[in-house]
Amino acid sequence: MAETVEISLKDILQKLDSKIDKLGENMESKMEKLGQEFNHKIEKLSEDVNELKGNVKALEKEVTGLNKRLENQESLNLTITVALASAFFLSVTKLLFPNFLGNI
Repeated sequence: MAETVEISLKDILQKLDSKIDKLGENMESKMEKLGQEFNHKIEKLSEDVNELKGNVKALEKEVTGLNKRLENQESLNLTITVALASAFFLSVTKLLFPNFLGNI
């Protein structure tokens, strides 16, 4: 014949309550740990962003310096080009018209 097992509802509810409490504590500790890890990663990202900002500012200064050098080089190249073109045209003029400009 089948045996009858009697368990009180109060005992079952107490066991369920204790398991729920343990799960809640476990979840709280895990959430706290995740929160700490998240905060640590956010702080690390903030430090990295600040470092990158500094690097960008340094690069901007270098680019500004290079731009100034390039502008100086461009004006020097233009001056040289104009001088060479003038010398070329004077030479061609002197070759084609030897008496045009006198005795230069």
